[in-house]
Amino acid sequence: MRPARATQSESGWLSGRPDAGSRPAPATRSLADQTCDHRRMVRVALLDGETPVVLNEPGPPVAERDIAAFEALLDRALPADYRAFLLAYNGGCPVVTQGTGENGDEFMLSGFLELHPDDMDEPYTRHLCTPARREADYCWGLPVDALVFANDPGGNLFTLSLDDPRHTVRFIDHELDAPFETHRVLAQGFTAFLQLIRSVDAQAALDAAEQRHERETLTRGPFPAALEAQVQRAEALHPEVRAAVRRAGLAVFDAKSHFSLHADPHSLHVFDVMLWLHETATGPGITRSAMHEVLQGWFRDTPDGFGLTGYAPGFLDDWWTARFDDGILEGNPDGTGRFTPAARAALLAALNTHLK
Repeated sequence: MRPARATQSESGWLSGRPDAGSRPAPATRSLADQTCDHRRMVRVALLDGETPVVLNEPGPPVAERDIAAFEALLDRALPADYRAFLLAYNGGCPVVTQGTGENGDEFMLSGFLELHPDDMDEPYTRHLCTPARREADYCWGLPVDALVFANDPGGNLFTLSLDDPRHTVRFIDHELDAPFETHRVLAQGFTAFLQLIRSVDAQAALDAAEQRHERETLTRGPFPAALEAQVQRAEALHPEVRAAVRRAGLAVFDAKSHFSLHADPHSLHVFDVMLWLHETATGPGITRSAMHEVLQGWFRDTPDGFGLTGYAPGFLDDWWTARFDDGILEGNPDGTGRFTPAARAALLAALNTHLK
């Protein structure tokens, strides 16, 4: 029976030990991208010519003798293209992190691991090391020839099979307790894997199209059912309430190029609008936990609809606490809260452009 696997959260790699933490959020910087400072971008070219990959910053230079020493430690040769990659770039942080595997599945890359000659066999290293060293540290079920050469923001792995003549690249979900050979194959060979990563121009075009679509959903998309019900109840008093809701969402989007709520002023205004709409539709007074339910009523329920696709609960909790601290909400922070009359009047004045 395979021993329980240690998780590979970012803190485990950095502190030199595995931890029992949960999977890091997608925005977490991990492993190879920690040292990336965006000073020297370079396009990756290997034995067969240029690839779509552009690195923000290559890793520290390594010499031929360093790579030879690593191969001796591995007791096997590196594929020629990957060897050339280490010699020319030694890992690094890609500008574009998304790609599509041979089976059509999307993947995201954080960075390519660097070779550090003084750290090739150290426990819990965040750099390149032997599969045996990695397996001893984390018990992932890696074969002795499965070199971990990159990772994703969630702590999952990309491996290169050194003994396989095709040098298969696999995506290893570190939370999936399954035999190594059942994990997803992305490409046959390192160069083939690099060709799967989108070019800067392709990613820019895709991002622009997605942003146009998201702005269109905020401008004209149907409201989620729960939000629509609130808007319909509020329209009797404020016929232009729909425009006010859309304007609040668009203000966030225009500031950040996506509709997600954090601690910025536009996001805080959306939280205010949520509470104002709830009070207008159902009457004053709501608990913090019920406010989370109100927020979830703003989740998009169709691909072309208005709304959020998720949220971090802590930002709403911080808004709730801050509004009480600032005297904007009254009541009990641990019980029921409501706008003060003055705060409600001020918010109505701010919305006055759309609330006739």
